[in-house]
Amino acid sequence: MSILNRDVVVVIKFVTSCVTAAFLIFFISAISGEDLYKNQKSIADLDRLLTEISTELDGGIEMRIRQLGEVPEVNPYRRFYCAEKLKNCI
Repeated sequence: MSILNRDVVVVIKFVTSCVTAAFLIFFISAISGEDLYKNQKSIADLDRLLTEISTELDGGIEMRIRQLGEVPEVNPYRRFYCAEKLKNCI
C-alpha cells in the first residue's frame, strides 16, 4: 500500500512541476513582451509560403517554359517573338 502511495505522490509531483513550468514560460514571455500567438502565426505563414515556393520550383517553372513555346530559328522572327513574349510577361 505504501508503494502505491509513493507512486501517486511521484505522479502528482511530476504533473505539478509540468504545470508550474508552463505557467513560468507563459509569464516570463509575457513580461518580456513576446507574443507567442503572433509568433506561431508568423511561423505558420512562413511554412505556407515555403510550401508555395517549393511547389512552384518543383513543377511551375517547367510548366511556364512549356507555355512559352518554341522560339523561331530565323533571326528577325526570333526578335519579334521574344519581344512579344516579354511584353506579355510584364
